[in-house]
Amino acid sequence: MCGFFRSVLWHPIYILIRLIRLPGRYLRGHESSPRIVDRRDYIALKIGSESPSQDPLQTGSVNENEMRKLQSEVTELQRLLNSKTTENAHLKRVVELGNSQEYNGGESFLETEATPHLLHKAVDRVNTTSGILTKFLMQALKNSGVNCSSVAKALVPSVVFERDGHTKFVYQALVCDVLFDQFENDSFHIEDNAPDTLDSETRMKDNFERYKQLNDLENPEELVYDDAADNDFRRFCNKKQIDLIAALSRTGAPGVENVGVLVFGKVFGPDGIRRQELATSVTEVKSASSFIKLALSVFLVHKLAFALRPTAEIFRPTRKMKFNRNYMESILMSTEESDDDEGDNSPIVFGVGFTIVPGFKVNRIVVHSKVYKVRRA
Repeated sequence: MCGFFRSVLWHPIYILIRLIRLPGRYLRGHESSPRIVDRRDYIALKIGSESPSQDPLQTGSVNENEMRKLQSEVTELQRLLNSKTTENAHLKRVVELGNSQEYNGGESFLETEATPHLLHKAVDRVNTTSGILTKFLMQALKNSGVNCSSVAKALVPSVVFERDGHTKFVYQALVCDVLFDQFENDSFHIEDNAPDTLDSETRMKDNFERYKQLNDLENPEELVYDDAADNDFRRFCNKKQIDLIAALSRTGAPGVENVGVLVFGKVFGPDGIRRQELATSVTEVKSASSFIKLALSVFLVHKLAFALRPTAEIFRPTRKMKFNRNYMESILMSTEESDDDEGDNSPIVFGVGFTIVPGFKVNRIVVHSKVYKVRRA
């Protein structure tokens, strides 16, 4: 192993030596040159010197075609150098992590097994997809006359929002809360999705294999069409779509009799997406598609969590907890927060207004939860 890293780490040095020695070596080996071309001649050629005594072209030692070949070889060597430098930096980082006492788990080069690194990427994907779905949900509610800001504030009356636009995070939190409900169970308590085996090692491998299959999908909607073969992901989507509609209905949005029809129209049926309804409202189709992508993101997190040893432990910071950087991240972008608020020596104490995306713990590694933080009195 040490020999491998030594050979890889020395490779850029070898390329640099070739880059330095290449011009003189190439010109010395030229068949039509009766003498060794001085390096100053080569430099003069490169900068376009017109001095007769320093221009090898006038002596016939180098022609235009040969210079193009030379420059092509230099370019290729530079590309190899850049590639090896990047690879070596990655190797060095992994070696340092592997030797660290604080490290347990980590990156997998070929992603041949579940790692906290993959889990972190999957959780970030949940944050992105839940934000997209939230936009479609709120737009549908607003089009029906619902004052989303007022409803959101009523759902979390103890939270003082810095901006009225931040009330969208209440809906995003609601969406994530529904999708992550029953996460601790290895099948989300969906009876037909229960594992076929009791052997823990086999289940871990099966979960990771399923993660890889689903992670490579470009169009996950194909698995959810009502005419598709029955599968675990479609069952998950159908259950969570019903749960989401029920949760939105409980928000007390005035004037909305059927939230499901309002958001998804007739696109969703009892057995999945109705393929024949895809020619209906573009907005409703986009809402259904964004829901499927969020459901897939959560499903991937679940498969990874149960493919890890030990199983990743989900945690959801509760309201009014003190904001802790070791376990939490603010959902707000850094541009919305002042340096004074973020400083370690700031006298301002922040608490958790509500959790949006839950976090996870694997041994000593923490995948931060995303919360809406508020100032504590």
